[in-house]
Amino acid sequence: MLCDPCNSSRTKPFDHAYQEFSDWVLASAATLHEGDSIDFAEIFGSAHGTKSLDLVRYFAKALGCRIVHADLEPPTMLRQILTDAGRATRARLLAADLIAFDPSRLGWALAFRTTSGLALPLLLAHALDQPHLVWIGLGAYLLAIGDSTDDGDRAQSMRIAVGAILGGFALATGVLAGASLATTLAGMTVWGRLTGMISVFGNAFAAMSLPIAWACVELGLPAADHTLTNALTIGGLFALSGLLT
Repeated sequence: MLCDPCNSSRTKPFDHAYQEFSDWVLASAATLHEGDSIDFAEIFGSAHGTKSLDLVRYFAKALGCRIVHADLEPPTMLRQILTDAGRATRARLLAADLIAFDPSRLGWALAFRTTSGLALPLLLAHALDQPHLVWIGLGAYLLAIGDSTDDGDRAQSMRIAVGAILGGFALATGVLAGASLATTLAGMTVWGRLTGMISVFGNAFAAMSLPIAWACVELGLPAADHTLTNALTIGGLFALSGLLT
């Protein structure tokens, strides 16, 4: 929470910057959609450098208040944006965030899933002399990374199933498309559009679209064997990796 002095005199410039920005947005509402960028010099004049940062601090203050109201601990980075110590430059804030050790960022579950999903099939491929099992490891590894952004696990099973099935299909079609330049370009275009459309289902599915695209572009297209048999084999193995993820 902010004390009275901080919420009034100390952060008043932030409020003023937001008010100017809000007034400009309302005044430009009829034509705002026509542009692809915002010129803050048009809004704040010669003081746009300082006031643009004050606008960022206003949003940081509003976000911090909501975080506290939810009984959560605001991150250090958010506090630094509002303090004098954090006003030097945006580069300093970014550097502080990159250097600071935050244990909450360590994704132990994701680390275990990606490591075990890749390592187990590789070990089995070596022990059983079955090199094709490597494709299960690659699939499990990529799908685990694609599942790194969750939605509270409400649709995790569906998300992994979609990633595994579409990833296997993308890999198989990539193998076939890589036989010529024309089909390669067509395959990249089709899967680029399809994976882009997946993002409409939210950030978690958008993250899962990456391994699907990688399956086609990074694994399928460069394959040395572009036969239908090889496409179906490794595409099917990739799809099976969903059971291991």
